[in-house]
Amino acid sequence: MSTTRYKIRLWEYDGEASVANAVTFDSFAEAEARFNDLRVSEEMPCVEFIKERIANGCIIGDEVLNVRQFASVFDAITKDKPTLAGFLRSLPVIEAPWDAAFQKRYCSSCTAENCDACANEQFRNNPEWWLSLPAAEVEQWRRIGRAGRLPSCKTRTGSFICEVPCGYIVEQTASAHKPRRIQAQRRRRAMLRRRVALTVALLTVAALLAALMPWSGSGAADKPKDTTAGTLEEVHQPTAVLLPSSGTVAGYVPNAAEVEALAKLIYGEAGIVPSTTEQAAVVWCVLNRVDDPRFPDTVLEVIEAPYQFSGYDPEYPVKEEFALLAADVLTRYRAERDGEENVGRVLPAEYCFFTGDGRRNHFTTEWKSTDCFGWTLESPYTD
Repeated sequence: MSTTRYKIRLWEYDGEASVANAVTFDSFAEAEARFNDLRVSEEMPCVEFIKERIANGCIIGDEVLNVRQFASVFDAITKDKPTLAGFLRSLPVIEAPWDAAFQKRYCSSCTAENCDACANEQFRNNPEWWLSLPAAEVEQWRRIGRAGRLPSCKTRTGSFICEVPCGYIVEQTASAHKPRRIQAQRRRRAMLRRRVALTVALLTVAALLAALMPWSGSGAADKPKDTTAGTLEEVHQPTAVLLPSSGTVAGYVPNAAEVEALAKLIYGEAGIVPSTTEQAAVVWCVLNRVDDPRFPDTVLEVIEAPYQFSGYDPEYPVKEEFALLAADVLTRYRAERDGEENVGRVLPAEYCFFTGDGRRNHFTTEWKSTDCFGWTLESPYTD
């Protein structure tokens, strides 16, 4: 004749080996209560609830009724691909790696007029699809950045050297060229910083002159008479800065580091967008975050926050038209904070997120929201 008993087996780990200890019960209720009270940890990573049949003092059968195992946060979110994909999808980032991969693989060669009927919609905003991509392909996209291809030049020895801003060397035989390329990059950055400082100085002079002129406060700048001719600066330079005739804005000088960082952000996130208004919206999105308690309270901290603006790279060039636009938006923002109205804001304060489809950016109040801003504010720029 056999009897039934219940066992709680405790697996303990001392850092070197696992040791099993057991406690037996005659009552199922007592054993179950004991099992429910136990908590697993790194020191006791596993607890088993076992039912045993005993005959003549020997175990003739057993059945594991329940098992509780310790799992760290890493173990929990990486137990399988769908779980990890769900975790990645929940992260509040503006443009994630799978968004950039989607744009590189599908949007860059797409000829459709709009994205409403995308043939690859099942891959959009899909981290699980991204996790299935070949690692080498994703790494190549990361190195190339937003260039879309791997430009190279051929040396006298026949070696190919990558010329993308990151300075990545394709072949080891070209490693001797790296110091000279780094020095050239440093010289270019120094020259760009001087140009930004000159641009800010010119804006300061313009601000002082504007302070001496009557200001209507209408919020709409005069349109240039002809944008079809003239230099690139004349076409893309922002319209006149809206400055009040009194107050602190008349003597306000935008911070050079903020202007430089914002110009690089415009270059990376909206450089191919043909609308000055939409380029300015990228800057307003950053300033909206500065005023939002969920984000850092300085321009540089917002831009450089991890996993937020994938289009920003401190190595990007500072194009003069983007620096002028950044300084212009900063000046309008300062006027607004000083109580002025109709300063030329192109993006409402509640819009702190945007995603891109390879051609344009779509601004939303919440991450992954489908309710995009409809450009209802009057723009001071001539697009």
